[in-house]
Amino acid sequence: MTRNFLAIIGHRRLLQISFAIFVLVYAVLIVLRFLDKPFVVDNNDHYKELFTDFLHQGFYQSSVSGTSALYNFVLAATYQFTQSVDGAFLIVNAVCDLFYLVFGWYFLKSLAPVNTAYAHMVFGVYALYIINQQSYLHASNDTFLGVFVLGLLYVGLVRFKSPSLKDFAAMGLLLGLAFGTRITAVYLIPLVAILIWHWWRQNSLEPKYKIAKVGFMALIFVITTLLFHYPSLIEKQKLGYESKEPKSGATWIQRNYLGLKKVEQGKEALHRDAIWQHTKFDVVDAYLNANGADSLPRTFIQAVVKDPLLAMEIGLYNCLAVLGRFLRFWGLLLLLPLIVFFRKGSNRLTKLPIILFFVFAVMLSFTCYTFIEFRWFSGYEILVPASILLSIGHDYMTVTPLKNALFTLSLMLVTVFNLKSILGS
Repeated sequence: MTRNFLAIIGHRRLLQISFAIFVLVYAVLIVLRFLDKPFVVDNNDHYKELFTDFLHQGFYQSSVSGTSALYNFVLAATYQFTQSVDGAFLIVNAVCDLFYLVFGWYFLKSLAPVNTAYAHMVFGVYALYIINQQSYLHASNDTFLGVFVLGLLYVGLVRFKSPSLKDFAAMGLLLGLAFGTRITAVYLIPLVAILIWHWWRQNSLEPKYKIAKVGFMALIFVITTLLFHYPSLIEKQKLGYESKEPKSGATWIQRNYLGLKKVEQGKEALHRDAIWQHTKFDVVDAYLNANGADSLPRTFIQAVVKDPLLAMEIGLYNCLAVLGRFLRFWGLLLLLPLIVFFRKGSNRLTKLPIILFFVFAVMLSFTCYTFIEFRWFSGYEILVPASILLSIGHDYMTVTPLKNALFTLSLMLVTVFNLKSILGS
């Protein structure tokens, strides 16, 4: 019975039909999402005001006040041609999406140089996933930051197989450019450490030469970071990132903590609106005025110490949300790298992308201290198709009907979810 099922589901023609339907339904979903909203760049994180302040104040004063320096530099250059704030955001983020597609294809092809129908389908799923995000309609720097994330992961996974000094310089530069864009670039440091450790173990150079190369990378990173943050470091002795907190003095941790406690107590539904819509900063200010300035923790450490169970609960919830998100868009294909990870005999390079993705997802889930947002995965999502491609070439995936069945079932599953989204819209 199992063989008959595998013969039917694993038939080549059924796989071709499933992929054609998958692409068609995905295209309909993308078009409907595009038509469902006006062609206007939203401003949910107030990056438009941040950019106009950058235009009026200039780099030095903006850095002191707090800004996304490199992002605004590129926006300002684009603004010279568009003379439109919305136009600048639209073009810059659209170019970033195009970079994801073109360079993403090159990245995947370089990491797993296989020219098969399976590889083409994996990239097709990745491309539709990127297009569906429509990040060009959002005034935020997540997609822009993802360009440097993508470049850094390429250097670490592809170029570091046999790196030159230029590759270490490139990694330091890309990390510095990421830090010149957004504070969340700090999540890259553990990933860089893993990549360096992997190279260190595989390389036979004497330790002094290894230390020299890593030191050179660190020097490039520090110099690049200082170029974007030196005004704030001079004036305020800290990096010049934007602050999204109100003048009242309340912090995002206080807002998140209060919203999460309301969810825990059953006063709000288990949804991000518990914070974004129903626990705005005026609610936090009113709570602090009524209960005292110390009634809510101000920092992440204080929040964990005050209620470690709540921190654990939101962290685990976010991990499940990440798993659900990528199963929704990749289906059973997401299980392939997990099988390879726990299978003996798999080489380290095959496991490395899924390790990096797992480390990033867990770090983000447990430290964001709010409901996770998937725009924060921009650039990092390349690790999923990279892991799948490397897994397909593994020795246990030599049976063609089995591969066909896994792809067919995955495409069907994602298509069902897309149909549900279409009907819901």
